[in-house]
Amino acid sequence: MRYLPHLGIAALLVGATVAAHSGALGGTFHYDDAPAVVENPAIRSWQPLFYLTSPLAVSRGVDSSGYRPLTVATFAANYAWGRLDPRGYLLVNFLLHAAVSWMVFVVGRRVLGDNRWAAFAALLFALHPVNAEAVNYVVARSSLLATLGALAAFWVFVRRHEGGGAGWLVAGLLAFAAALLSKESAVALIPPLLASSLVLGGTGTRGAHAASRPFREALWFVGLAAAFVAVRLAVGGAGDPAGRSAAYPLWAFADMAWRSVLLWVWPWPLGLDHPLRFIHQFDPWLAATLAVSGVGVVAWSIAHRARAPLAVWGVIWIVAGFLPFAPLFWLTTRGLFQENRMAFSAVGLAWLTAAAARAAWDRLDFRLWSVPVARGLILAVCAVLGIGAVVADRGRSEVWRDDRRLWQEVVRRSPDNLTAYVNLGSAHLDAGALDPAEATLREGLARAPNDERLSFYYNLALVALRRGRHDEARASVLNVIALDSRYWKAYRVLAIIELERGDRAAALSAVRRAVAINPRDARAYAHLGLLAQRAGDESLAEGAYLEALRHDPFNAKARNNLGVLYLDRGRASEALDHLTVALNEEPEYLEAAYNRAVALQRLGRVEEAEDVLSGLRPRLRSDPRFDEPRRAADAGLGDGVSGAARDGGAEP
Repeated sequence: MRYLPHLGIAALLVGATVAAHSGALGGTFHYDDAPAVVENPAIRSWQPLFYLTSPLAVSRGVDSSGYRPLTVATFAANYAWGRLDPRGYLLVNFLLHAAVSWMVFVVGRRVLGDNRWAAFAALLFALHPVNAEAVNYVVARSSLLATLGALAAFWVFVRRHEGGGAGWLVAGLLAFAAALLSKESAVALIPPLLASSLVLGGTGTRGAHAASRPFREALWFVGLAAAFVAVRLAVGGAGDPAGRSAAYPLWAFADMAWRSVLLWVWPWPLGLDHPLRFIHQFDPWLAATLAVSGVGVVAWSIAHRARAPLAVWGVIWIVAGFLPFAPLFWLTTRGLFQENRMAFSAVGLAWLTAAAARAAWDRLDFRLWSVPVARGLILAVCAVLGIGAVVADRGRSEVWRDDRRLWQEVVRRSPDNLTAYVNLGSAHLDAGALDPAEATLREGLARAPNDERLSFYYNLALVALRRGRHDEARASVLNVIALDSRYWKAYRVLAIIELERGDRAAALSAVRRAVAINPRDARAYAHLGLLAQRAGDESLAEGAYLEALRHDPFNAKARNNLGVLYLDRGRASEALDHLTVALNEEPEYLEAAYNRAVALQRLGRVEEAEDVLSGLRPRLRSDPRFDEPRRAADAGLGDGVSGAARDGGAEP
């Protein structure tokens, strides 16, 4: 029976999470999800040791120096379960948010000393709109995992000081290690741990050394954090913060922390972009406000550390949550920052809000509760706030469903944000809306200084290429190369443009340049293989495809085209192996399905080939590209089909 209240609270939190955040399950991938998930070859297979030791297994893909192997491992598990279906990834985020909400309650029971107010804090965390982004944004899973691990570590730490043995300390260190391996910002747990004696005074520890014991044992966590930093630097490197620093980084950091706390108090306007004043210029009035506020918080904490230890410790937790986002080795403060980054601080804000509500409640005349009007008014206010939070959360999910709507919001609120124009134009392009894509990119290009036009020219080249305006596309790509001669993606696109213009020699030269600049670019090697294959250089083509597969074993286009090459060479068995892997990765890859039927036919497995074709026929689109496979599917595998394998073409 004693567990029934806890089961009720768990059910309440699950219900609140479903009501507020279930709309996120209909979303898709956005922004950093592309390098972290969609284009990250590291998640295509389950390799736990690889994630721990390789700089390629990072949460933002091969172009980042981040080190979050546990987050990458969860992406790999998602991929094994449902490939690139975003619903599975978002479901995991949804469940993690519910788990963090539960741990807010579990730890809150200890620090608040009251189940009811701990449940209030957990419900507040579950419903608060500032947490909506972490559920809707797949790559924000790192923030949820790090916060969950930190809460678990602190809960185990508290249990240790309630009389637990050394095993509890080991368990706490393991939980903290999991948090660090999810996201570097989990190091924020260190200050609250060092100050934990403020809230552990009522535990089961005894003796003169009891007050110092939490501090001394927290040093184990400090050592673990230092070891993590060393490993992270050894595996992931120091990173390159060039171009990401604020003009006044200390003030920009203070501005970010202050505005994040204000979002908790009044979550409006929520959004992907929160432009910081000190990114570009110094504001003396805002600086004075921040300085006075900061000094006031420090002075109040020192004065009240004995009378209100929980409040002081809560402030330490909240401030600690922002410290990793100061201009340290893994991140510099930026104008574009995501709300999911304040997940750790939001936990402390939930506890502090609950503590303040309890203090206010205790000051009320309890006879007011017996007055129907007063009781009804209190319940009505709570209901309105709860419904408002649910409506706001579901509204954010609607925005996050559509990449174009998400970036349109940023452009509307921050018309000077050049990144927003690039991403909105790219989103229009991905949706096939070429007119708004070009209009958006040209508007941003007109606002951009010369040294920030590279991304605009690159995306305008893609728009022109999609329209078939090859000379215009080529001119835009050459503008990119003029701004940065080592921008390897530009050479890859230039190769496709030259191929479309009929100049295979220029295309081959461009793609070789891309490979020389970035020897890990699997897609460039795949393009090189295709160009060599069409030029009749089968040896170069085979080597390029194999090199592409060495860097990305699950590159379906390279697998398909290598299969075509082997079919042309009469090596149908090897072709079948590659084509089967390509289809396992992309079940809707029609060329690979057709080529697999050809391979089966050449191996004498005619019935299997016919089964493949019969399943393929209803999925063929009505465009000339599929005329030949459609005729083959209609007629069965006749004499004219056995040599009709199809390559997958090239794309940017």
